[in-house]
Amino acid sequence: MPDELASPRAGSSDFFRELDIQILVHELKSPLSLIEAATRTLLAHPSRLGSLTERQEKSLKRILRGAVRGRRLVHQLLEIGAADSSQFNLSSFYPAEAVLKTVLESLESIGSELADRLNEESDSDEKIAVLAQGGISIRIAPGIRNKQIFQDQSKFDLIVSNLLQNALQFRNKLIEIELNEKGGDVILVVRDDGPGISPEHHAAIFERYKQLPASDGLEREGHGLGLAGALILARRLGGDISLDSVPDQGAMFRLRIPCEQPKDKPTDRGLGEEPQMSEPSTADRVRGLRGLAVDDEPDILETIVDVLDGATVDGARSYQEAIELLTPDESGLPPGDKYDLAVLDIMGVDGMGLLTKTVNYRIPTVMLTAHAMNPQTLKASILNGALSYLPKEELANLDQHIGDVLDAVEKGQSTWQRLFTRMGRFFERAYGPAWVLDDPEFWRYYYTPMM
Repeated sequence: MPDELASPRAGSSDFFRELDIQILVHELKSPLSLIEAATRTLLAHPSRLGSLTERQEKSLKRILRGAVRGRRLVHQLLEIGAADSSQFNLSSFYPAEAVLKTVLESLESIGSELADRLNEESDSDEKIAVLAQGGISIRIAPGIRNKQIFQDQSKFDLIVSNLLQNALQFRNKLIEIELNEKGGDVILVVRDDGPGISPEHHAAIFERYKQLPASDGLEREGHGLGLAGALILARRLGGDISLDSVPDQGAMFRLRIPCEQPKDKPTDRGLGEEPQMSEPSTADRVRGLRGLAVDDEPDILETIVDVLDGATVDGARSYQEAIELLTPDESGLPPGDKYDLAVLDIMGVDGMGLLTKTVNYRIPTVMLTAHAMNPQTLKASILNGALSYLPKEELANLDQHIGDVLDAVEKGQSTWQRLFTRMGRFFERAYGPAWVLDDPEFWRYYYTPMM
């Protein structure tokens, strides 16, 4: 007799227990990147589909904010997982600049008009003045204004972002932010004038999946990624978060983290400032180019066409389709004259096999991947002649990266050193802080900014 089927309840329990959360989180990155890239393209190039009405533009901006929030949640899950595994990407940075940048990103995520006004200002003091007009006061002590700390900036930014998002959600009119240094620690205070929290609920506010009783018609709900995630990250960085609040008198969150992490912790070895994207403008670089894009996902192909606005792009969904496009046509025009660039997925289309073809035809080639994002395929891409290797999270910026590759080629510069200087922190987050040590002689040449 056939075995009896397990009860649906038991099967469901086993299914969720056996899920690999890290793989699931990575699987979410590709569709979120696709939504973000397509929406940014529609907003940046509305003429492609006709002028947008005010209502359509507002809808697209809501979609974009949702996609960005989703991407940041995925990023935070990965950062918490890295912290739990004692993986840190340490570097020297200015916490004052990081706090201002995070304030701007937090306002953009909620669609605040303040964000548009802040983007018009370049000076930090002018930004602080604009924020004050919007009910957000920032006080930065002189001793920390121009001081660098040696910490994990990505995790620091996430902690600050969560504290600010909480204040923005529950404030009545005002938020006060104070940044200082005391006893070798960075101290960040975020205070709002919202409904406050009863002392008996102070511990629960940092718990996952916890909903607190309503206060003045407002509820504080935890989901495991906000204040709970911030507390986890703060403690992994050697610090802590405290709360001072009573009902009807707002809430004050106080973050403390050491200015210096132990030097023997994994570090990014002091990346410098990220360079600006290539000049002339991205639009000028891409306009008129003839490109080949190969990916087994039709939505990705269509988005590449949209992002590379002004270029003529042929799409192929398989290795065989790409080979046919790379075959000389009736006019005898060789593929090297037919295409100015190629963008290749790796998995599903035998991207590495296609890379040997495009390189043989002297077509500058960029690898764009999600599932094959690992040091082995990165190294193979370099050895086989690719000029860049991008995660699909960068799909929205593909035109800028291609412009940068072409600019480096024209100037006789290394495209890989440009990429790693700009995205070194990303690769360390993805692969771990010591990933170049498997072959230091090889990476010393290509990965100079990190060695």
